[in-house]
Amino acid sequence: VLGVSGVGVGDDFFVVGGDSLAATRAVARINAELGTSIGVRDLFEAPTATALTDRLDVHDASADTVPRTADRTGPIPLAPPQHRMWLLNQIDTTSAAYNIGIELRLVGNLDPEALEAALGDVVNRHESLRTRYPRGPDGPIQEVLAPEPLAVPVHPVAHRHEVDVAANEAFATGFDVAAAVPLRTGLYRVTPDEHLLILVIHHIAADGFSMRTLARDLVSAYAARVAGHSPEWSFQHMHYADFAQWQRDLLGHGDDPNSLAHQQIEYWRSVLDAAPAVTSLPLDRPRTNDRKFAGESLHFDIPAQVHRDLIDVARTHRATVFMMIHAVLAVVLVRLSEHSSTDIVVGTPVSGRGRAEFDDVVGMFVNTLALRTHVNTNSTFSQTLEDVRDNDLAAFAHSDVPFESVVDAVNPPRARAYTPLFQVLIEFRGEAPPKVELPGLMVEHLERESRTLLFDLHWTFEERRSSDGSPDGITGRLSYAAELFDKPTADVLVDRFHSILQQVLDAPDSVVRDLDCAAVHGAAASQASDLPTVGRVLEMHPAVGRASVIDTGSPPGRRVAFWVPAPATAVLPSADELREFCAKHGLARLPEDVVALGAFPTDAVGDVDIEALRALVPQRNPQSMPSEVQRAVVAVWAEVLGHEDFDVRDGFFDVGGNSQRVVELHRQIDERWPGVLRVGQLFDLVTVEAQAAVLEDSENHEEGGPPEVYEF
Repeated sequence: VLGVSGVGVGDDFFVVGGDSLAATRAVARINAELGTSIGVRDLFEAPTATALTDRLDVHDASADTVPRTADRTGPIPLAPPQHRMWLLNQIDTTSAAYNIGIELRLVGNLDPEALEAALGDVVNRHESLRTRYPRGPDGPIQEVLAPEPLAVPVHPVAHRHEVDVAANEAFATGFDVAAAVPLRTGLYRVTPDEHLLILVIHHIAADGFSMRTLARDLVSAYAARVAGHSPEWSFQHMHYADFAQWQRDLLGHGDDPNSLAHQQIEYWRSVLDAAPAVTSLPLDRPRTNDRKFAGESLHFDIPAQVHRDLIDVARTHRATVFMMIHAVLAVVLVRLSEHSSTDIVVGTPVSGRGRAEFDDVVGMFVNTLALRTHVNTNSTFSQTLEDVRDNDLAAFAHSDVPFESVVDAVNPPRARAYTPLFQVLIEFRGEAPPKVELPGLMVEHLERESRTLLFDLHWTFEERRSSDGSPDGITGRLSYAAELFDKPTADVLVDRFHSILQQVLDAPDSVVRDLDCAAVHGAAASQASDLPTVGRVLEMHPAVGRASVIDTGSPPGRRVAFWVPAPATAVLPSADELREFCAKHGLARLPEDVVALGAFPTDAVGDVDIEALRALVPQRNPQSMPSEVQRAVVAVWAEVLGHEDFDVRDGFFDVGGNSQRVVELHRQIDERWPGVLRVGQLFDLVTVEAQAAVLEDSENHEEGGPPEVYEF
């Protein structure tokens, strides 16, 4: 698991290089090999082989779910981690947000024919590199294509900058994973002795750990082809389709109370109950539904001594460096929150490779966890770290159920302006990038920074180790949404991280409220959610003096905007005019009702009385008879949901819809009204009423232009 030798029975797992993710894999290996049932927490509390042995509770492993070769006679369903990738891809096949790959600069005597043959060997060895994902009768499936020769033509370029242009285009061009294998290669000749090799794959077919396997197999295949023969590999017993079947068997059905899926989903329901929909961040501009997902990055460094101090403090608290960094960032987010929000949810990826049988399999194994922390500003950082440790350990112990299922179960407010459950991602890498050594060549592994960002903030930390394995510092990167933040604000975020990190290393028992985190300067304007943003946009209207927006909570997600006219306003705008004004200013979600007041009700201290506003929420008007199109859409909903307990103004996701059912909803709507609605629009047009309005408009404008394209 750790890739080190000479480990003794008394060595501490976390001292010799273990971290949270490696601990998850180690526990899974122990349980699989010995038929035990220890948890990740056991390894943290007993981090040596000697101590852990005392906790082993051996049981009959014959009843465990063991990976086996999947049945290939019928359609192969997607693995749970692939469903979300497939849905996001079909929402926008032009997006490059989930493109990953390898970019190698090759200097020396390259044999292009041998390289082409070697790449073909690698693609033929790994089924996921020759799989497409069409929609089957019961949902998307894996269609593994037969091995065939791979063509990798050499593209001569006259100038070096042409290589950058070509590489940027290769990584920035999307895939339609339902139509073709999501893989592209490119080999560019800069000079006779310098080439650039590019391999781009969609995330549905591979993950970051897969790159190590690809690099290793490419090395051995090229060496063999240069020597004039095919690579002599051991038989590949397991493929990704086998993992897909194994994971489905392992999880069981979420409706079965005895299944692992049900048990873990119930854990996440409890942990994420009433979690904030949006993290309070020091934004320079409000979120809108017209996001282009453009990202910029800042690089920073944590020196070797600070790295060693991090490890020492973490070890004292039986935690990991990841947990230390998580705790520090949680404090940073609390201290920078305009509304002093202490409920912090961040995301983090986990490898998803618990079984040794899947170590050498290329595919999409990674899962995402939503880590929630309640930061008590009156407590010490040590207590915050212990809370983070306990919460993280519990989350890692419930990491089998896919993130998509967690989102469906928790059912947070959905909007195209922000990602569900969290908007800040922390990625911690404890292993160095794959090393590629090809005969006769000097190989430089180039890391191309993606200019596409799915989250508001993405913090990346990569540990460095010296040749003897000792800590040698941490390479850091903060990627930020360019549509929300300016560079000076991002600079301050990094500065605040460094400042609080150093303070807690100097004195771990510091009280959180006393940690110095100066307010972000410049134009940054924080917001706890997008409700204040709606109010600010309304206040931009010349007739509006003041506005406030509330979530009524009944039904969930219903928003009502209240406003008072500006002084000397002669003509008051209608509710529809104000909603249209909000739409033109790019708001992700519009208020369902807009109510004019003479003045806002206030409480004893002069603040707006929210409960008094709730009493003023207008009752919904009795609905008119549904139109023919509405009745048709209702029938589709009923078939997809399996019930008719909804009306035309209910939200799809509030009455039993989820990300898998929305795909089937789109399929059935598209059969009757081809090309009118895209999958992505159904995340915005969530009611029968809204969907039918678009469909009716298409019938009334048969000679109009193409349907509007929505981005998600």
